Amino acid sequence: MLNTRFSTALHTLLALLLDRDGAPLSSQALARVFDSNPVVVRRLVADLRAAGLVVSVRGAGGGIQPSKGLREVTLGAVARAVDFEPAFDVHEAAADAPPPSEHIHAAVAAARDSAHAALLAHLDQVTLGDMADSANLRTELAALIDKGLSHDDIRQAYRVAGAHLVPKVDR
Repeated sequence: MLNTRFSTALHTLLALLLDRDGAPLSSQALARVFDSNPVVVRRLVADLRAAGLVVSVRGAGGGIQPSKGLREVTLGAVARAVDFEPAFDVHEAAADAPPPSEHIHAAVAAARDSAHAALLAHLDQVTLGDMADSANLRTELAALIDKGLSHDDIRQAYRVAGAHLVPKVDR
């Protein structure tokens, strides 16, 4: 079974941070964003709150708010908050397995642990702001493609500036 807690946590934080009016969002409203159950969202938010990434606002109009800005939260922090799992798990070696089996198990586990550490190190270098910028560019690119521009047309006519596609100025 695929674990989507990490991607759901990223989506939750981005939904909170990119919300235009800044008002707290309820778990019901967040659940609608990714077609989930509010109970699932509340469990996820509890982990994000424990990590200091969100705060809960009580009372009428209450809900969940981010506690940090887009450029302050790394994907690594989010991964650790939701107990991000390694890319693959390692089977248990049988108790009566011949000696090479025990060492193979240890070697596979070491490879997994090394890969997981490298992934977390990479995620520590990427902020939610970087993700928002990427989503912005993709949205703008999709709109240009929908207008009928080819990839070559876009490359020739636009450049990236401030996480947006802007027309190149002829000189």
